[in-house]
Amino acid sequence: MFELVADAVNAGWSRTETLLAITEVAHSLARQKCGDGELEEVLAIVENMRG
Repeated sequence: MFELVADAVNAGWSRTETLLAITEVAHSLARQKCGDGELEEVLAIVENMRG
């Protein structure tokens, strides 16, 4: 993942832009794989883990 971010930054993307794009892709793929209900459960668990 660090290499992907570094490559994107080297190609002219900002770190923020890169991380937002990665997040969007991950969210989209997760929604396709699990559906909205299960995705919301997973996101709640992740948010709780952040403290």
